[in-house]
Amino acid sequence: MELKPALWVLKHKIKTERGTPIEFDKHRFQWDMYNDLSKNQVVLKPPQIGETLKNLVKSFWVAKKLHKDIIYTLPTASDVNDMAGGKINRIVAQNPIFKEWIKDHDTVEQKRVGDATIYYRGTFTSKQAMMVSSALNIHDEVDASDPEVINQYETRLQAEEDGGMRWYFSHPSLVGHGVDVYWEQSDKKEWYITCNECQKEQVLTWPDNIDLEEARYKCRYCNGTILDDTRAQGRWKNQDNEAWDGTIAGDYEFSGWHVSQLMLWNKSAKDIIKSFNDPQKDKQYFYNYVLGLPYIGSEDKIEPSVVLKNCVDKVNSQEGKIVMGIDTGHGIHLVAGNKEGLFYYDNFTDITASHDPYDEVRKLLKRWPESIVISDQAGDLIGIRKLQAEFPGRVFLAY
Repeated sequence: MELKPALWVLKHKIKTERGTPIEFDKHRFQWDMYNDLSKNQVVLKPPQIGETLKNLVKSFWVAKKLHKDIIYTLPTASDVNDMAGGKINRIVAQNPIFKEWIKDHDTVEQKRVGDATIYYRGTFTSKQAMMVSSALNIHDEVDASDPEVINQYETRLQAEEDGGMRWYFSHPSLVGHGVDVYWEQSDKKEWYITCNECQKEQVLTWPDNIDLEEARYKCRYCNGTILDDTRAQGRWKNQDNEAWDGTIAGDYEFSGWHVSQLMLWNKSAKDIIKSFNDPQKDKQYFYNYVLGLPYIGSEDKIEPSVVLKNCVDKVNSQEGKIVMGIDTGHGIHLVAGNKEGLFYYDNFTDITASHDPYDEVRKLLKRWPESIVISDQAGDLIGIRKLQAEFPGRVFLAY
C-alpha cells in the first residue's frame, strides 16, 4: 500500500485543500498519472483538472519516501505566496499524515518533509535558481515561466548521478513553445475509451466525437452515444499504440500525458460546444484551455479594403491618452492610437542577445508619458510581465 502514490492516497484518505477526499472513480485517468515516477515527465492539460494538487501530493510522497530534495517552481514569487497560503498550507491542515511529516508548514518558501526539503521558487529572478540543490525539479505553469531561469534550475540537478528528475506541466500556449517542447520529446500518451456499441477504441477529439446538433458525445465510427461512465473508464496508450505499463517505451525521453476537457466526467458536450462558440474567446483559448493543446495558428485574414477605408490624410497630434495594443509571440506587433485614431505601427522581430524588442516598447512608454499598453496574455508572457513590473499601472494583459 505504500509502494505507489495512488494507493497511498487511498490508504490515508488524502483530502484536497477544501477537505474533499481525492478519488479515482470519476477521475480514473489520474490513477496512472499519480503512480508515474518516471525520471522525466510532461503534462499538457487545461486548467482546473487537479494537476497542481497531484504534483503537490506527489512531491510530499517523493520527499518523504524517496528522501529527495525538490525544487517546485511557479512563474513568479507572488504566485508562490498565493499557492503557499491558498493551497499548500490548507492541504497540510486537511491531512493528519502531512501534519506529521511537515513541521515547518508555515514557511512560505520551503517545507521540511521528513529528512528532505521542498523549495518553492519563482522563475523571474535567476538568483533563486542558484541557491539550492535538488534531486527533482517540478515546474508548474511552464508556459508562463521564464525558460532561461527554468534551464538554470537544471544545473541544480548536476550533483545527482543520474542527472536528476524533471517534471513539467502546464496548459500549453503555442506550438514549439514552453511545455510543447518537452511534449514533442515524449511518448505522447492519450486516453483511449471503448465505444459502448461498436466496441472500437478511440481518443476523444474535437470535433470528431461531438454531435453538434444533439450536443452529445458520439463514437467517431458508429455514431453511437458515448456515456459519461465510458469517458471516465479508459486506458492510457502511447503514440506507438502501446498501453502504459509504468515505463517509458522506446527511445522517448519523457513520459508524456495529454488531458483535455473531453475526458472530464463533469464536462458535457454542451459545455464544449458553448466554449467553442463563445464570442468572447478566440480559437487559441479553446485549444489551450479546453482541448489542452498548443495553438498552431489561424488562417483568418482581413481584406486590404477594410484597412484602407479607415485611413485618412489628417495628421494625428499624438497627444492625450494614448493606448498601445501589443500582440506578443515571435517578435512584437504594436499599434498605437488616441481619440483621433490609430497613428503608429511597428513590428519588432530582431531578437538577439544584445537586443530586447521590449526596449522599443519601453522607449514609447517614456516618449508618451500618459500612454498605456494592452497586451495579448498568451504568446510570450515573460517580456511583457517584466514590462508590467517596470511600469506599474500602465501595462495590462487581456484575453
